[in-house]
Amino acid sequence: MSLPVTDTAKASITATVLVMVNAPVVSAGNDSYGDGFSDTFETAVGSDPAMAGSTPTGMPATAGGIQALTISKASIKLNFAKTSNDSISFSGTLAVPAGFNSNGAKTFFLTGGVAKTLTLTAKGSGISDGDSVKFSFKSKKHVVLASPAAMYHVNFKKCTFAALLASTGLTDGNAKAASVMVPFTFIFNNIVYQKTQTMSYTAKKGKIGSAK
Repeated sequence: MSLPVTDTAKASITATVLVMVNAPVVSAGNDSYGDGFSDTFETAVGSDPAMAGSTPTGMPATAGGIQALTISKASIKLNFAKTSNDSISFSGTLAVPAGFNSNGAKTFFLTGGVAKTLTLTAKGSGISDGDSVKFSFKSKKHVVLASPAAMYHVNFKKCTFAALLASTGLTDGNAKAASVMVPFTFIFNNIVYQKTQTMSYTAKKGKIGSAK
């Protein structure tokens, strides 16, 4: 960036200044502190984008530390006639270490531009304003018993997602079996899981859009 400066005597000088914009590995946009999480995502899930150590995991995110997310099925429905009825759901498996205490543990989600935070109960479920996540694992007194992996199911509903998902190609228009790529991020047990899911999207203008 070129920066001209003029003093009161109208003498001027121009200098070139290098401006660094931190690119996050979780979500898109600016990353003020360079901790790997975009400012927009951190604000949405309640951490402070300008404070060291205030991240969804309590530590910086790096490309090398991100794990592959396993998704067995995913679906997105957009109701353009009644936008508060949009929904997102997906299922899959995640590693759940023995000894993990689910009671009060927070999980963070980012689907396209839709960010959510849910708090788990002792049984591994979380519900807030109609949004839900459910883990299928065995536990005793809030603590997970030996289990290398557990099934999970996530469901977001009764919200308006169309504007947030437009950048992924899920728009209000006449489309039939259009291929779209939707990024999914799931933060569980302080580990960031990500996958870009290829989905087939069909939309009827002014009515309904559906991706699977």
